[in-house]
Amino acid sequence: MKIKIVLLTALLSLPLLADAEGLKLKSSQGEFDQYTGQITLSGEYSYYFEDEVLGDVVCFHPYMPSDQLIPRSAHDQRSRWFCFNQTNQAIKAFKINKKPKEGYEGYTGHATVTVGDYAVYKGESEGFDTAKLISVKKAEAPRLVKKSGY
Repeated sequence: MKIKIVLLTALLSLPLLADAEGLKLKSSQGEFDQYTGQITLSGEYSYYFEDEVLGDVVCFHPYMPSDQLIPRSAHDQRSRWFCFNQTNQAIKAFKINKKPKEGYEGYTGHATVTVGDYAVYKGESEGFDTAKLISVKKAEAPRLVKKSGY
């Protein structure tokens, strides 16, 4: 009898565990689809001192297979990456020095992070997905990136 109760309890809790992590569409407004929930991703973070396109942001490029947690419609073939919507929090979390070093253009490193409040950019002009940094599970120290010379 106790085994039946344990099995029944386990079976009933499976849907709760499946929904424990993941993103759900909250709203679609203008150029963004807003999602609720949280996901944990492993990948590479980056910060560039003078990024004329992105601006002053810390971005994250998740590795496979965790990149599949980022929502994309069937016709959207863009790579799955985003920038944190709270730059100063991300800079502190990854221990990035914002002061440019001569001969270098920024920092990069590998990390595992949990993010939430994900927003998918659907626009056709320059733009990017954003997410709120919830926590850094592990992160290597930032490595300087040399200027490319062009």
